[in-house]
Parts: sequence; C-alpha cells; structure tokens
Amino acid sequence: MAIRLVVQMRAIEGRGAELAAAAAERCRIVESEDGCEQFEIFRSALDPDKFTLLIQWRNQDALNAHNLLASKQPADVWTTLVSGTATREDYTVNRTR
Repeated sequence: MAIRLVVQMRAIEGRGAELAAAAAERCRIVESEDGCEQFEIFRSALDPDKFTLLIQWRNQDALNAHNLLASKQPADVWTTLVSGTATREDYTVNRTR
C-alpha cells in the first residue's frame, strides 16, 4: 500500500526563495529513487516562507530504503534553511475516485 507524507515547514525569515531553490534540487534527486512516486514542494502564495512537501512512496519498504539511504548522507543545504522543526504526518493511500 502506498504511503503519503505531508511535511510542513518554514524557511528562516526572509529566506523562502533560497529554500525553494535548494528544495527543488532535492526533489529531483529523491524522485529518481526506486519507489518514489511523488516528491514535490509547494510554497504558500500568502506567506513566502511557508512550505508544504508532498511525498508518496510505493510502499513502506520503499520509504524505509529511502530513510536508510538518507541517514548515511550529509544533510542537504536546504535543511539548513528551515526554521524550527518541520511537522510530518504519514498516511496510507486509499483512493476514493
């Protein structure tokens, strides 16, 4: 069963454009991983320092493989532009249409 992650974060005040640019590169890298079906970042139209990241993995095993790979790599530059702690919710995907 597919796993959807919804991550909300804020850029350090006034650095939203930098975060958006750095995250775009991260999106391209992660989307190439086996089992990644979506990895997109959305910037608020009302608050340029507020972002929502939508990620979907084919299944829990694909997410686990990504987490293992990510834990062995140095932090991406985009993570240094995040203010405070990001929030994350995980969902199983059950399409209704």
